[in-house]
Amino acid sequence: MDDQATTSLPVEEDGEPLAGSVKRYERHLAVCTGGPPELWAARVEEMEGLFTALHAALRARRLHKQVKLTACDAPSTGWEGFDVFLLPDMLVLPALTVEKVGALADALQGGGDLPIVATPLPAGDHVFVCHHANRDLRCGTWGPRFYAALERELMEQRVPAHLHRSSHLGGHRFAAVSIIYPEGVWYGNLRPDDAPRLVSEHLVHRRLLPDKYRGRLGSSPCEQVAEAEAARVLARDYGDYTDLRVAVREHGQVARVLATASVPGPRGPVGVSAEFALFCPTVWWTPDEEPIFASDCESPS
Repeated sequence: MDDQATTSLPVEEDGEPLAGSVKRYERHLAVCTGGPPELWAARVEEMEGLFTALHAALRARRLHKQVKLTACDAPSTGWEGFDVFLLPDMLVLPALTVEKVGALADALQGGGDLPIVATPLPAGDHVFVCHHANRDLRCGTWGPRFYAALERELMEQRVPAHLHRSSHLGGHRFAAVSIIYPEGVWYGNLRPDDAPRLVSEHLVHRRLLPDKYRGRLGSSPCEQVAEAEAARVLARDYGDYTDLRVAVREHGQVARVLATASVPGPRGPVGVSAEFALFCPTVWWTPDEEPIFASDCESPS
């Protein structure tokens, strides 16, 4: 890996950064409502019943900034309540009812066991694509187009991933937006012709798409920028790589980054590493989790 690599932010076509645009969170509750996305309210947290109860319980425990709450189109299996995916734990909480919401929020806060016997999600990647037209037309336009292309590509490449239509994830202007679990990797500005690359590069070979990468669960904007830059340099210099790891030490707006990975060698995989500095982006988020960048993230001299 070139240790003199540039550390500018990967940007989309109009010059706006993508990496660093994921608001930090630690867990994701996806409520399995079944049915078409058209039935979701503009703000699912205001839908009466389980959604409002979950939203209130998370806020009461100050977890609403750590736990993402969305709807997905997976069907629930019980006669009462809704099944809920707990991510990135990769668990299904079957038939969650309003009466059990408080105990669930307590468990997420670390104060007790889950109130329901959880079962594992089906093995493999779970890909969520925002379809939430009632929240933003961009998601309702590009989400279904990318979803359909990705569904076809998974069949053609015979990759056993699980696709889910999702409500608002965050970052309307980056539609189509997708999250891949269990890694919790976010992509944005996805178009139908990106589907083959996402399947072959990410789902098969576990390589990031640096030009579409927004960030990942549990990481800071600075860590997201560092990972995108490391992936970009690896793709440029080696094409093929595995086991990318990025360690970031932040000191105010400047960070030192150590990136390591394995690349093909004549006698097998070879470890490579690089150290570089970058300016961390200053980011604010609107109530809709739209990022507002206040740094051009030029490389420090």
